[in-house]
Amino acid sequence: MRGPWHKPGFTLMELLVVLAIIALLLAMLIPSLQAAREQARSAVCLANLRQIGSAMTMYAGDNRGWLPLGPADRLCYRDAKGNLFADPGPDRQPYPWSNCHWGGRRAAYLHTLAIFGPPQPEKLRRPLTNYLYRNAGLDEDMPLFRCPSDNGSDLWAPLGPRPIYEVCGNSYWTNPWGEYVKPWGRRRSATSSIVLASEMPLSIDVARSIRSTGWHRRFSTHNILFLDFHADARCVDTRKCYGPGWAVENYFKIMSFYSY
Repeated sequence: MRGPWHKPGFTLMELLVVLAIIALLLAMLIPSLQAAREQARSAVCLANLRQIGSAMTMYAGDNRGWLPLGPADRLCYRDAKGNLFADPGPDRQPYPWSNCHWGGRRAAYLHTLAIFGPPQPEKLRRPLTNYLYRNAGLDEDMPLFRCPSDNGSDLWAPLGPRPIYEVCGNSYWTNPWGEYVKPWGRRRSATSSIVLASEMPLSIDVARSIRSTGWHRRFSTHNILFLDFHADARCVDTRKCYGPGWAVENYFKIMSFYSY
């Protein structure tokens, strides 16, 4: 018999049952919390792209309808015949040098390519940076150019696991060169469907025709800034270069066919 001093308590079996229930509840709750957190990060990323789009409209208004290209200390200009020049001239447009040097902080990685000689870090701020961080230095942090979920890319081996923002100074990329969509005809694609800039994985996926989850844990879904300067999370089949409501176009060709 139990004495008067005995206090009731949990048995080992009862304790194990309670712990099992808590573990089950956590297993059910944690994925929901992770999804909510990633959704919040995606919302911040879209807000970044919208502000970048607003800055691009101001840049285009100040620069003959051109879109920002970079880096600023390596800009060159092309005429209708494809000749390159150091100065803009009346009938020339800026020629794309890279996917990401049009905005963000300074980064030396892409300046180490052998065809450009020894490493030479940028000496001038990138063109769009002045419209979002007017008084910032070359190496200051610029959150508007960084996707909160930027975890690099395993599709481009030289970058390794490092965030693209840390390597290139900008998480958001354009397509300067590739001829991705069908030749332009008389009827131009709607500006609301032409990809202007996007999270870097879309650029790499399209270039390599690989499907992936992007940076926000959603299969083949990427945050995109379109040519009408609206931003949206769009599900795209990256085995192709265009689909319903989206198409990747050459950045230089965009400037040639659209005016602002």
